[in-house]
Amino acid sequence: MWTILAASVAGTGHERADNQDAFGFEPDDGVGQLVRVAVADGHGAAMYERSARGARMAVAAALADPLGSAADASLQGMMRGALLRWEEAVDADLRANPHPMERDVYGTTLIVVSADATTVACAQLGDGRILAVDGAGKVTSPIPDDPRLTGNLTTSLTGADPIGDTRYARLAADDIRLLLVCTDGYENSFTDGRTLFQAASDFADILDRHGLGVVREELRGWLAETMSGGSGDDTTVALMINGRD
Repeated sequence: MWTILAASVAGTGHERADNQDAFGFEPDDGVGQLVRVAVADGHGAAMYERSARGARMAVAAALADPLGSAADASLQGMMRGALLRWEEAVDADLRANPHPMERDVYGTTLIVVSADATTVACAQLGDGRILAVDGAGKVTSPIPDDPRLTGNLTTSLTGADPIGDTRYARLAADDIRLLLVCTDGYENSFTDGRTLFQAASDFADILDRHGLGVVREELRGWLAETMSGGSGDDTTVALMINGRD
């Protein structure tokens, strides 16, 4: 059984007043043997003036497929379907509200993670991070790094080859205690990878000591505190918790 807890806060140091991040999950209550999370980060710079809308559209597009087995899911198919639905939604919005830069103004990243009793399927386009904590507390980053993602540079749904730019991983669910899915606002709030990995491990420990209720109640406040002392950027975290009552 999986349980999903998620929250998002707008960045205090962001040049845009609105939150460019978006997230969503299935089932609606976040609890089930088959679950899915989508997290998107609109690019946010002035030229991407509709990126908050683009991020929300990306999450909706990723969750529009019927929820199916993660073990049987085609990783490329999962992202390809999301891309096609996102492009359809953006094009419909452009017909109603034309813009000379067309799809580019909706630029956004997208992470999709689907999990069932045996398998976790991950697809990531752009920056952000997926971290997995196993039963022994070891933290790993299953998605390979992309050397092109430096500074504020990221791949995107508006890129020339978003499917080719997407990175994938498939994991055994039995090995996972907790998955942390985040936008770069959270990742960049830590001084290095070691402290980010420690934060993921700390979430697992807090869940063991205090339970789901405490994390559900406090998550948004923790994110706001981490962001304000760190990146100052829009910050989103989704926790996918394996086997908690």
